[in-house]
Amino acid sequence: MPRVKSITSVGLFRGCLALMVFVGSKVGRQLARSGIVHSSVTVKKPGQREASPRKAARAQEVHGEVVAASIRKLNALVLGSPDLFSDWETQAEMDGVIAKLSAAELAEVFAAVGTGLGDIYQILNRKVGAAWMAMDPDAALKAAVAKQHSGREHLAGMIFSAWANQDPKGALAWLNSAEIPAGLPLLREDLRTLALDQLVERDFELATSEFFKASGPSNFLGPDGLLGSWGERYGDDPGMRDRLVQFAKSTGRPQDYANLNRALLHDWPQEDAMGMMNYLQELRSYLESDAVPADARPEVDAKAVGAAIAREYDRPALEWWMERYGQSKETPATLKQAMRGWVGQYPDAMMNWFQEQPPSPQRDALASSVVPSLITKKRFADAVKSIESMQDPYYRQVSAERLNLLWSEQDATAAAAWRGRLPEGTLPASK
Repeated sequence: MPRVKSITSVGLFRGCLALMVFVGSKVGRQLARSGIVHSSVTVKKPGQREASPRKAARAQEVHGEVVAASIRKLNALVLGSPDLFSDWETQAEMDGVIAKLSAAELAEVFAAVGTGLGDIYQILNRKVGAAWMAMDPDAALKAAVAKQHSGREHLAGMIFSAWANQDPKGALAWLNSAEIPAGLPLLREDLRTLALDQLVERDFELATSEFFKASGPSNFLGPDGLLGSWGERYGDDPGMRDRLVQFAKSTGRPQDYANLNRALLHDWPQEDAMGMMNYLQELRSYLESDAVPADARPEVDAKAVGAAIAREYDRPALEWWMERYGQSKETPATLKQAMRGWVGQYPDAMMNWFQEQPPSPQRDALASSVVPSLITKKRFADAVKSIESMQDPYYRQVSAERLNLLWSEQDATAAAAWRGRLPEGTLPASK
């Protein structure tokens, strides 16, 4: 059974971000153990007062020659590395240069660094920006937003995530009361979810306690949010998987468990088929209990069934769905999406399943949802069979009109022959 994964721009950004955070933290740990360099910056936590006015003045000192020399050195390191993303030695040299700069000097260096998330300067932007943000987060955030005009929240997200990777409590404490630049209503949620996405393994309690503050929409983690992202990452880790399941059940929001389930089922290890079957049995018992409120059950159940279809547990999952919702005329969007995916992968198996189903309102709703996909795949004969099997006049009419429109564009003769066999009045009279 192939493991289903969707590759999106969101996923690519998160993967790139996770790689850079991992590389940066790994270099730091190795250097700290070796004693080659000391901590790159002195982190000033939100609300923490400087030890003396002299230190406060030091943070704002700007030595022009130091800034100019630092810019030259950093540029030379960036351009001289054959593969900066995996060149830990060069990254360590960059950290050493950055560690010697004050907050005000970091601001000037940051302004001088080239932009563009798709090039090698993203590492330098992240390193300089994170060091500056650890000292002066308000100023660094504003500068990051102003600097990256296209997809500007990506740059701010990379910088904040790098800071939060080193000092999660300090970064999150600042974020809770930070003044977010105008015009970016989702930025606070984006920064929080990016930080928590990486934090859950290192500090499960902190990540899950902050989870409730990150319940709003985010640009980066997709429709299933943090729990979906965590489920994707830890679907092959039984210990973390169990902790996440227990947490999702405890939130009091059925949608949280639905989001986690969909991700876990999509990314369950291929070699652990028995484990997945056991999990599905436990999931079924949970969904059939009173733990999920009645008004939330269709959407929660649909996400679980949709994920099972994607993993080719289609027949048992759909049989269970039809037992519960056979008399319903409505199908949640998540299950419609899964059915369209089934058409794309196994259209013959899908058609066989429909032929075996007795007439019911839900059967008509599901059949209507797959007709557009059958048309897209130019399986016009199957689309006709699906329409002819529908008992509901509304679904039959809407599906027939769509087939007529699209089939006529691609094969007018075949479409006309089909129309000639329809009962009079099935389609609106052409003008």
